Amino acid sequence: MNHIIPVSLLTLFGLFILWPITRKPLSEDEGNWYYHAIFYKKLQRSENFGVTKVNLCLEYIATFFFKLLPHRKLSSIQYFKILWYTSTALSVYLLAFVLWGNVMLSFIAGLIFLVTVAIPNNFFSITYAEHFFILPANLSITCAYVGVTQNSVQLIFISGILAAWMHHLKMPTILLSIILPLMFFMSKSLLLFCTWYASGFLLLIAISLALNGLHGNKHIKTYLLYLTCTYVITLSHIAKNKNWTFVGLQLKKLSKFLVISDQGTAYVERSLSVHKNLKQIWLDIKANTLPFCKDLYLILVLATLSIIWTIANFDCRVLILSGLFVTFVAMVYVQKNFYTPHFSPIWSPLSILAAKAIWDFWPSHSTNRTLGWAMIVFIGFGTYKIVRIIIKTFSRSETNSFGHLDPLFGKLYRLCEKVGKYIQDNSNENEKLFVWGDQPTIYLYSKREIFDMNHIFIYAHNKKIVDEIKLLNNLRNKPPELLIFYNSKVIDSWNIKRLQESIGIPYNHLKSFKIADDRHKSSKNPQGICFNFPLYRRNDKIYREILIDRAINAEVNNDINQARKHLKKALEFSPDSFEASFRLARLDDVDSRKMQRNYIESRKEQTSDPVNNSILLRLLSEINTEEANFDSSMENLEKALALNPDDFRIYNALGELYFSMGKIEDASKSFNRAIGLNAYSVDTYNNIGVILSQEGKRHDAAKCFQKALLIMPDHQDAHKNMEDLRAV
Repeated sequence: MNHIIPVSLLTLFGLFILWPITRKPLSEDEGNWYYHAIFYKKLQRSENFGVTKVNLCLEYIATFFFKLLPHRKLSSIQYFKILWYTSTALSVYLLAFVLWGNVMLSFIAGLIFLVTVAIPNNFFSITYAEHFFILPANLSITCAYVGVTQNSVQLIFISGILAAWMHHLKMPTILLSIILPLMFFMSKSLLLFCTWYASGFLLLIAISLALNGLHGNKHIKTYLLYLTCTYVITLSHIAKNKNWTFVGLQLKKLSKFLVISDQGTAYVERSLSVHKNLKQIWLDIKANTLPFCKDLYLILVLATLSIIWTIANFDCRVLILSGLFVTFVAMVYVQKNFYTPHFSPIWSPLSILAAKAIWDFWPSHSTNRTLGWAMIVFIGFGTYKIVRIIIKTFSRSETNSFGHLDPLFGKLYRLCEKVGKYIQDNSNENEKLFVWGDQPTIYLYSKREIFDMNHIFIYAHNKKIVDEIKLLNNLRNKPPELLIFYNSKVIDSWNIKRLQESIGIPYNHLKSFKIADDRHKSSKNPQGICFNFPLYRRNDKIYREILIDRAINAEVNNDINQARKHLKKALEFSPDSFEASFRLARLDDVDSRKMQRNYIESRKEQTSDPVNNSILLRLLSEINTEEANFDSSMENLEKALALNPDDFRIYNALGELYFSMGKIEDASKSFNRAIGLNAYSVDTYNNIGVILSQEGKRHDAAKCFQKALLIMPDHQDAHKNMEDLRAV
């Protein structure tokens, strides 16, 4: 009963003081964290989420939260964060109470933590794993401390599970998982020791199997690493092994077995490959910590006083919190990423230490009035400054601000909302989107799914595309209907022209979105990246022809199933495509040339549409050519051309016919005319390459073959011609 009032007050205070977060636009990472919750109404097993992606698992918790809501609005994401942070403050209260058994001290600790969360320069308004693993970390430490002091196997079991969950949310927390078992040396029970490790390991296996089914087996190395790391450290302690170099070497070898995503791998490689001396590291830390240190110097000073007080009056509980603070700082150093949010976990132990200082020094007001009044003035002035900062965060002018970040970042995040609204109004729900850059929140705002979840972050805070070849192949094989270049961090040479040349898929410009400066020109970031983001729509008219080309190529290669697949795909977004539907029907019903000719003739009698008739005449010409009946073939092509002079396939067929007759100049003219009508005609590029090769223009011929292979990598004629060219 003694806890009802302080817990209720903390909850209400948390909901109130963190309310400004609801007015913020979604930041970049939130598109990644909450994608699953927005687009899926139920928890799903998928290799694209959970442990297979970035080892977060938060998307499943968020999805469960969203399932409870009557309306799935994006603003609910911010409410979810506020509830989580408030729950974390309650865990700070619980940990403080378990350590000292004082309700008022614990209440002050919870209040201080909520204040640190509300300070903009701590970036709690942005979703980061560091902001979420504090909760299970606090609960794990709480259960471990009580479990050891009371010799409770049940609490140790829960502590192990919470530690595993913490580790699942953020991989570097394995440092805390290694250090936390030091508590077990307070107990002589080997059972407690084994229970803690076993429960955590079993939970990690269960998470993998639950989220990924049998696919979870391939992530077993991650959990074996978790178990083995702690096991090696434990053996070193038990055996009193002082050879820490050996232990470090073994852990380094084991770390190579980490199973994380391509994005995660790129992130780790980038962070660990940056070699900095101590001076550079200090400058990074200073740049990222100085803003919040200035805002919260009161809490930092109070926590320091608590530690100093402990030197004179030893308290192992203060030592535990100090060790927790050092561990969180070490985690930042291990990651080699000193961005401000990575320091956020330190406020859990510092809040309790600051509350302890207030509680210890408060009696001095009556025993030593000078010291007491000095403390009151110091705390009062520091509190006044913090209150002013928090009040400012409630102002409308701070809606788009994110701590000490450049104001452009707030505008950048808010612009995503405008982009999303435009995409919603100008596309269908089933259409796919791809954001070229690191702003996946556009998927949430637009309510359009990504074409492939493996590429939700193509840079992953790196200076190069994560798995570029895989990305380009996926864009070539399943191009999204919509594509926007929203790169605001990395200077690259990619634009729609280069992308189209690389994947062989055409796009048309829809609209550009920009952040303008005072002179109405596009703003730029310090690296010189222009904040002008073009949106494109796939050119389905030409893409349909590309799919038909792929079907024809598959049919030539006797891959009838693949041919059907391409034709059905063409009909999905272009159901009125006569050629796609006709070729599909012909695949199903007709085998011999004679039967094909009869089938085409019968269809000619059934249609009066000139374009459709021209297609049938062209198909009939194909049969004539195969039978070496060139006169009939030419006659049918000329009739087809009269009915539809804009059909690039007719000109390509004419060019092939002229080429077979030795009329090279006429063939070249026809091929060039075909390319003029469709710059993505694979067969035409291959045909032009053949002519150029015969004329001795090997370099130009190679370009044509390469162009054909970019559009259709499995085009056998282009492959063979390219190999022949290289062999000369």
